[in-house]
Amino acid sequence: MAVVMFCIPFVGIYLIYKWWTELKEITNSDLNPVVNTVLCLIPLVNLYFMWKFFTNVEELAKPKGLAYPQSATIMMVAAILTTPLLGLGLLVLLFMAFKTQEMMNAL
Repeated sequence: MAVVMFCIPFVGIYLIYKWWTELKEITNSDLNPVVNTVLCLIPLVNLYFMWKFFTNVEELAKPKGLAYPQSATIMMVAAILTTPLLGLGLLVLLFMAFKTQEMMNAL
């Protein structure tokens, strides 16, 4: 379901907001989900904040035996580099959305 939600623009933004909210609750940190979601909408800045989110989730899920097939950094670089090639980067990002939701459910 997360993959479908990620494809619909405004619903995808809500999904990202909910992910940040859940991450805040899990880690008991002082991050602001609204600010981080807005920063995820700014081109180039969004790459850093999504990478930050993916790596945080991956670090929290590793003790439970869940992770991306490669590290979140490698997956993000692969998505960026393969986007010009027939949009393959979009498939990588959709896969990351699927795995991220799977990890968030386990946390």
